[in-house]
Amino acid sequence: MEQVEEWGLQTRPTKKSDTRAKGFRGESIEVDAIPPAALREIVANCITQHIDAGTLERTRAVESAERDTLQGIIDRLEGTS
Repeated sequence: MEQVEEWGLQTRPTKKSDTRAKGFRGESIEVDAIPPAALREIVANCITQHIDAGTLERTRAVESAERDTLQGIIDRLEGTS
């Protein structure tokens, strides 16, 4: 409800015919109504809370090194064309 109020999201009655709504109480919103940047942040926070920070940092460092290596190969290949 905090996000609904903070972002001024419009609510609507939950469709009783939707099988996913079984036992759900309250109003619904369309996920499309959430600003894209805010939705990305919500999803990222939900995922990263389950990931070890050290492992994530090491993985990002390896990915960066791999990108640099691949870019170097591409640059050399383009230079020989």
